[in-house]
Amino acid sequence: MENLYKNESRGKVDIGWLKSAHSFSFGHYFDANRMGFGQLRVLNDDFIEAHSGFSTHGHQNMEIITIILSGEISHKDSEGNEGTIKEGEVQVMSAGAGIRHSEMNHSNNETVLFQIWIMPRENGTKPGYQQKDFKWMDAKGIHKIVTSDQDEHQDSLKIKQEATLTLYNLGENEEHVIKAKKGFGHFIISIDGELNVNNSKLSHRDAVEIVDSDITLSNKSEVKYLVIETIL
Repeated sequence: MENLYKNESRGKVDIGWLKSAHSFSFGHYFDANRMGFGQLRVLNDDFIEAHSGFSTHGHQNMEIITIILSGEISHKDSEGNEGTIKEGEVQVMSAGAGIRHSEMNHSNNETVLFQIWIMPRENGTKPGYQQKDFKWMDAKGIHKIVTSDQDEHQDSLKIKQEATLTLYNLGENEEHVIKAKKGFGHFIISIDGELNVNNSKLSHRDAVEIVDSDITLSNKSEVKYLVIETIL
């Protein structure tokens, strides 16, 4: 199975200080055919104006992953965690039994980020917070596993579900192969640049879902993209 989703087909939201594109149903955007993929429930592309952001609100029973693509965001939560997440950094907030937090852009520039929600394997766990700079934005020809539940990926941030997020920043004329894994699927989204994925061609923010098939990823020019492997 291979399903291509063009950027223009995503749910668009514009409330002034926040412009967002939703890959799956979220908030006021609803599509019965786009309720998630495996344990991946949300992928929002958020553009947050300077001196604005999400005031204090709550979450439960969700692994919430934030990838800062440009700018920065300041985090504060009810567990006592506080700090600034900058361009290229990745944050994981395990909402567990319940957590309240704010995410504010106090800078003079727009912040662009991915917010990704993964459903946990178990509800009601202790909330947690992690943050790391994986140095992936400026180094060409690399890929970094940034979140995983596998002990073998010791440098990754740990999430409470069988889902792995890998960020790629590739130079010209590269190729990668991902082997099919029984019971798992792959969601691939272009962050910046053009990417060939089996029978699909992805441009800026296009995405493809693939199940039960080996995957060949290739590019002619520089490209950044995200691969989410999730148990189905």
